[in-house]
Amino acid sequence: MADQIPDQSRWPVAVIAGLELNGLGLARALARRGIRVWAIGTDRTRLATSRAVDRFFPLPAWREDALIDGLVALGKRLDQPAVLLQTKDEGVLWTARHREALEPAFRIPLPDRDTVDRLMNKGVFYALAQREGWPLPGSWPAASEDELRALIPNLPFPCILKPQLKNSLFRQQSVPKAFKPKTPEELLQVYRLVAQWEREVVISEWIEGRDDQLVSCRGYWDRDARPVLRFVARKLLQWPVELGNMAVVEPAPREWWAEAETITQRIFDVTGMHGIGAVEFKRRPDGRLAILEPCVGRTVYSHEVAPLNGFDIPWACYLDTAFGRRIETPSYPEQPVKLFDGPRARASARVYRERGLLTEADLAAIHAGRRADMLFRSDDPLPWMMDGAIRRLRSIYGTVRSRLKPKPTAAPS
Repeated sequence: MADQIPDQSRWPVAVIAGLELNGLGLARALARRGIRVWAIGTDRTRLATSRAVDRFFPLPAWREDALIDGLVALGKRLDQPAVLLQTKDEGVLWTARHREALEPAFRIPLPDRDTVDRLMNKGVFYALAQREGWPLPGSWPAASEDELRALIPNLPFPCILKPQLKNSLFRQQSVPKAFKPKTPEELLQVYRLVAQWEREVVISEWIEGRDDQLVSCRGYWDRDARPVLRFVARKLLQWPVELGNMAVVEPAPREWWAEAETITQRIFDVTGMHGIGAVEFKRRPDGRLAILEPCVGRTVYSHEVAPLNGFDIPWACYLDTAFGRRIETPSYPEQPVKLFDGPRARASARVYRERGLLTEADLAAIHAGRRADMLFRSDDPLPWMMDGAIRRLRSIYGTVRSRLKPKPTAAPS
């Protein structure tokens, strides 16, 4: 790689695989640095209207063959290898499998396939974590209902059930990414639901504490698993409540950073992590962190909170991948910025209030201070406008459909 950064006109394109809200935040962060952004995915209607996206390449479906064929075709349009960035687990897995076919056209900041598999499969990762003595919640794998039944006498309730690997079929379903059964009967019902798409699951201890005790150390690691830039965030609200994606996120208190960074680095030293990634934790009532899961080779849902607070992880990745250059670590923000996922933030706040989990004063504190919306930006309003138009059309369609639906006739007396 060149010792000096070339003129900006000769910078390689950044290609984002999967353009959803996560990918929109990634595109905006890169575009602020003057990087040309191409995206490939299925969500053309809303987010590809962003000023941050120079070109969009639609896929017929989010499938392995479609993405790899689409990337190969896109690669033929490039005048030099592009930096390929991921936003979804499937994209990471599929790219790792087909790396040899993609590398002529792309610079790929991912670890090797074994590392990808080791970090993504919850059963494999939890077994490794137990051998290494990393701080895990209690965890029990099961690959069938019979195995699950055998575990039940020793399980704590409530507990958490997740698929070992959220495969493409599972992700296509309108079901939560995790479940919190409170009884053995609920656990079996939830397992039967999940097993339609993924039979192997992991049962984990439920750690008491509010959602603002959820912490993640995210960043970019170079080819030698050395941290180039790290940022520690905490959720304030999530949707669905207790088990979902972030609805509001902010920089974690500075005194929380050291423990999260230390544990994350132990994990990535042992596994040989390379690329953008994260480890998610929950703070126990005594303050100790417990590992929930790692994220390998992609941005997390709320990743843009880091660049909005001066920790530009996408730029750190691009700079190292394209030019072999590192950036300086910024200081903790004097005026932290919170990132809001608008509709989910409103829905979650309502549920937190109704369940008595947060007071009005708690919610007022969450909404105080500097903030940014994941979708709406005054200098890039089209994605927000398109999203609103689509929501209104869907609402109208649903109303019309319900009114046109034949009403049942009364049975003759």
